[in-house]
Amino acid sequence: MIPKLLVCLILSTTSYSIALVLLPSRSFAKADSELFIGKAQKQGKLVYTEEHRAKFENGRVVEAETTYLSPDGKKIAFMKSDFRQNLTAPAHEFQDLRFGYRYGIRYDNKKPSMFSAQSDAGEKTKPVDSISSDKVLVGCQGLGYLFRTDLAKLKAQTTPILFLIPGRLDTYNFVLSHRERKDRFEIFEVEIKTWILRLFVPKITLTFDSENNRLLKYDGVSNLLDENKKEQLVSIQYEWPAVSQAK
Repeated sequence: MIPKLLVCLILSTTSYSIALVLLPSRSFAKADSELFIGKAQKQGKLVYTEEHRAKFENGRVVEAETTYLSPDGKKIAFMKSDFRQNLTAPAHEFQDLRFGYRYGIRYDNKKPSMFSAQSDAGEKTKPVDSISSDKVLVGCQGLGYLFRTDLAKLKAQTTPILFLIPGRLDTYNFVLSHRERKDRFEIFEVEIKTWILRLFVPKITLTFDSENNRLLKYDGVSNLLDENKKEQLVSIQYEWPAVSQAK
């Protein structure tokens, strides 16, 4: 079975850490914000749209809000993230408005813990213990921002990562590898570490535009369930002002 809600990526190692505390949402100033959208398709059909708004301070992302819309424009999910504790392991909360569940990451004394709750049940939590210094913790949108700051380093090596899956209160070992370059586009793949499990867990493919310093495409498991509450594989094309699209 595909690990649930795997698209929510966090990354954190000693070398990628940044100080942060989870703060209430504030208004985004126009001068230090970034807006972009993602269109998720399944078998060539639009299944939802993501609207992203990120806030920056001194050139580094500190907050993000993502709104998920159905093909007819209805708000179906929402996520708030705070990157001050860690660039690639943001504290966050995701809410699915259709099915009444939420999950995310919290920090207490710089230590992360996962939480998950259904509308008809109480919240469950699980601390993240024994984080190996040679692995990158992954979850919730941090990977795209990591590419911006450490692209050369990620291209030069295979990076072991630990996925936090707060929807399941579980973790999985994966590896991030650079596969090829096509024109200005850098192609990366994320695969589960255990080779036998690769028969059951699909890989994630990420396309990064090195010229414009932007993530342009994601192919893999969605963090949104389909209308039947089943996991779904999607292709998300991100649209940025004045940036041509990946093929």
